[in-house]
Amino acid sequence: MKRRIAILAALLAGTAVAGLRAGKIEHPVLHENPPALIRRVEPRCNPECIGGPVVVLSAVVTREGRVTKIRVLKPGTKEFTAACIRAFARWRYRPARAADHEPVPAFVTVSFAPPPPVPA
Repeated sequence: MKRRIAILAALLAGTAVAGLRAGKIEHPVLHENPPALIRRVEPRCNPECIGGPVVVLSAVVTREGRVTKIRVLKPGTKEFTAACIRAFARWRYRPARAADHEPVPAFVTVSFAPPPPVPA
């Protein structure tokens, strides 16, 4: 139970958590060298997305820096959430590094704010 709370706390804080092996968590460790964003893609959405709630997503950054296993932690409108997932899947990271400087998978958490309403 304590391990799950630590993982959840790290996800909510946006901290990298490593130790992923074959889709499950083995002894997650907070990294001193978390993944670094190198390419960000903004979500494209229709005017219906304007002024909606913030979307929060979590995912695993692979050893190659790709975003996989995206999960919706806090959905927004259906269209904006889908646009955020599509955009987030295209992000690229410099992978997290273990103490021996080898790349390791890590969790990341991001949030997307919809475009604000245009004043009339």
